Amino acid sequence: MQPLIFRQSTMTLPEGAFAEILHIQGGPVVVVSAGALASYKSEAAITDPLANGRLGYAEIPDTVGLTPQNDTFVSSIRSGFAQLHGGLALLVTPFHATLFASNEDALEGKNPLAQVPLNQIDLL
Repeated sequence: MQPLIFRQSTMTLPEGAFAEILHIQGGPVVVVSAGALASYKSEAAITDPLANGRLGYAEIPDTVGLTPQNDTFVSSIRSGFAQLHGGLALLVTPFHATLFASNEDALEGKNPLAQVPLNQIDLL
């Protein structure tokens, strides 16, 4: 069985910011940048000028300080869990992608920093 997060890639957003794309089983993608978390129906939807394919958007608090290291925000991925540099954790479920300040918060589902929907996943 394929892991929930099965691939990652990078891109430069239209405003020039670096972003990392996490490809989710079933089609949607999660875009992680220094200041925001976003979800789209597909990778192609990211550059749609009308944002028809955007599922959700959430700003990451300035106090979090998410910065890439070696051209990536993600240090490791295990199925639906992404460990980010600086101790942050991104938990992906069939319905949401949620950013937490720590692994412990992610495991307990408490104190989310940002959350975007992934309601387009087809698990069949």
